[in-house]
Order: sequence, then structure tokens, then C-alpha cells
Amino acid sequence: MTKWPLLAGIIMVLLLSTAHAGPKSAGDHRFDWLTAEPYVGAGFGPVHHTGYVPGAPLSTKRWVAGQKVFAGASVTSVLAIEFAYYRLGRSPLAFGVATEHAHAAAAALIARHPLNENPWFRRPWLDSLSVFAKAGGAYKWIRQTSTAGGSVAEDGPTYLLGFGLQHDFPDGLFMRAEYEYVGQIGTRRIVDAQHTLVSVSIGFAF
Repeated sequence: MTKWPLLAGIIMVLLLSTAHAGPKSAGDHRFDWLTAEPYVGAGFGPVHHTGYVPGAPLSTKRWVAGQKVFAGASVTSVLAIEFAYYRLGRSPLAFGVATEHAHAAAAALIARHPLNENPWFRRPWLDSLSVFAKAGGAYKWIRQTSTAGGSVAEDGPTYLLGFGLQHDFPDGLFMRAEYEYVGQIGTRRIVDAQHTLVSVSIGFAF
């Protein structure tokens, strides 16, 4: 799957949300770190591992279970800064000669666009639903373990892209359905895997 349509969609949501950036609550029109609203959450879902070992006929293409935890702060009604840690799971390489295990940490800007701001979506049951996009940097760790018992690890920086839907409930509770892409890091000796996470999360804003 090409990343350009995903990136174009994310940029569109970021621009729309910035254009409509408003206060976190009525009467609050300031972009102020002192009034930022923190939140935390956790999620789980399938992760698709896709990658090849440079210079070797070994690859991985498989869905496995993954998890994530995150914390952030809403600095306006539509913009937030978020930090996340991902357990991307274990995926066997072709021919069963080794297993790839990855995890990552990321920091991203999130832009939300409430659906009820669009005339096509002005329905009472959509009042608490918003679409969001995220873009940021990540650092990924990959370990490749041979069935013979040896292991090799590499790590490096990459990027994070994502989009999804968020439903806000009373008293700070919210739920998300989300698609995220964590890019490759450019390994030299082990599988250079890219990871796609499709998750459901629950969170709480303070």
C-alpha cells in the first residue's frame, strides 16, 4: 500500500483542524501550556509486519497481536501533543529460520476535526465524534532471533503517520479506532520491517 494517499489525507485533516483551532472550552481562546488538558490511554489490535533482510532471501509478511499505551495533552480544542509506546509483537521470517520482534516509542502532533462542524454530518448522534490525524517521529527497536538461538538487534529513528475516529463520552472518557504506520529504520543485518497497527483504544482526559 502506498503511503502517499495516507499522507495527503493526514495533511488535509491537519490543515482543516488548524483552520478551526478553537478553545478547549467556551471563552478560552488561548494557546497556553498552563491550561493544557492531559490524558492517558491504552489500546490493542493487529499489527502487520512487512520487511526484508537486506541482501538475503528472508522476509516477513504477517499479522500479529500488538499493544500500545499513550499519554498526551490537548493544547487547544483540536490540537494535541501525544507520546506513545508500542509493542509491535513477534513475527516469524520466511522458512521459519528466525523471528522478528519489534517495539517503538513515538511523539506526534494530533489534529482533530469534529464531524458536527461539517453540514453533512450535523446529526445529534455525531456530536461527540471527531476524525483525527497524527504525524510525528518515532524510534524503533528490532531484534531478530534465530531458531538456532542467536540474536541480532538494530534500532534507529523513523516516522509515524496515522488517522482515526474518536468518540468522547461524559466525564473525560473517550474511545478511538485508529490506523497507524511506523516506517522502516534502514537496517543492515536484520529484517527491515515496517509496521501497520489497526487498534481500538480507550482513554481518559483529566
